[in-house]
Amino acid sequence: MALISLGSLAAAIFLGFFRKMNTGLVCIGFALLLGKLAGIPDKEIIGGFNYSLFLMLLGVTYLFGLAEWNGTLKLLTKKITVLAGKRTYLIPVVMYLFATVLSALGPGTIPTTAIMMVFGMTLAVEMKINPAMLAAIIFLGAAGGGMSPLAATGIIGLNLCEEFGLTGIEAPLLVNGIFSSTVYAAVVYIAFGGYKLKSEKALKFSDTASFNRAQIITLLGICAMVPRQWHFPSSVCPMKERR
Repeated sequence: MALISLGSLAAAIFLGFFRKMNTGLVCIGFALLLGKLAGIPDKEIIGGFNYSLFLMLLGVTYLFGLAEWNGTLKLLTKKITVLAGKRTYLIPVVMYLFATVLSALGPGTIPTTAIMMVFGMTLAVEMKINPAMLAAIIFLGAAGGGMSPLAATGIIGLNLCEEFGLTGIEAPLLVNGIFSSTVYAAVVYIAFGGYKLKSEKALKFSDTASFNRAQIITLLGICAMVPRQWHFPSSVCPMKERR
């Protein structure tokens, strides 16, 4: 049955990648089918679904999906990058820090990388920055921040650790994740000569648009979510997992 389960997982990934089917739904279908074949009671099969994790991921993903859809994150990325001004050598540093913070607030590694990469590559061409260096630094920042208990990737990791009896590791996991990513990012920055970057073109706030009403509300919503989740973990996901 173990081999059949692994084969089903591989089949679900294959169908999702090549047939553009929803991998999650396919996995749920396989789980129900394999559970019945193995003679597992319906109650136990349904109990294997982690409602707490699902609702938390749903809420965080929905909020930041909205922030991406209405242009809030893209505009915020541009405004943060402007802080470097004529100091082009600071642009990779600013992008790394922002990717880390943004990822830690909720989107996690993959969405943050996708959100920032398009703007990052455009900026690299415009400011004559090595795109490989900037892409690596953005990803490393997103990976480090992705260990946050607010981020989708961090939530999954912490839930898995909890099943093995590892609890109360939120801070160490985040700190170690950011530390290791920072070390790697520093190596990339130095290896690609990021400290030598120069440009006569200065980035200005006047070159970016102002936040509209919807974007301001979105930012306020994100700001309200973060402290509540740190102090009251159940605020993002009020349901406790049922066994």
